[in-house]
Amino acid sequence: MAANLGEYLARFREARANWRADFRQWRADVRENPALIFRSLGVRLLLWAALGIVMFYVVSRVFINLAPSATEGRLARTRLATLYVACTNPDCLHGATTEQTLDFKAWPLTCEQCGKQTAYRATLCPKCRNWFAAAPGGPSDCPLCKRKSTTQPTSKPARKRSDDPDDREDGWDR
Repeated sequence: MAANLGEYLARFREARANWRADFRQWRADVRENPALIFRSLGVRLLLWAALGIVMFYVVSRVFINLAPSATEGRLARTRLATLYVACTNPDCLHGATTEQTLDFKAWPLTCEQCGKQTAYRATLCPKCRNWFAAAPGGPSDCPLCKRKSTTQPTSKPARKRSDDPDDREDGWDR
């Protein structure tokens, strides 16, 4: 390996010493035959590099023009937030949306339906899919689900017996 490195250094020094003479000879040859320009490795590499840069620029411009704008389809910036609110009054339980400033903290709001100041930020009930609000310090259960469970009968309805005696005989009426 060391011998090879020494040989490469010697070749490099020799090429560096003869560089000016070689370049003058190459220029003289090109004047006689201009086609030699395209046969030299350096010129071909420069041409391919320039072609690559031009192609990169063209392809990037095409993709930039085809891509949608970053601001296209966006809504204008606003200082308001849309909030879901619901009334905590057990007789009302009205849900609505309201727009308030982003730094809004003046709870409770006035309910649109009953007019009392009992509207708080609402959450979606996973069971009945209705919006409800819980007053601070109050229960966080859905009042609509509670209302439905209290109105439903707790016992099973009596099953109607079949009038057909064959059904009673087979045990199908159970």
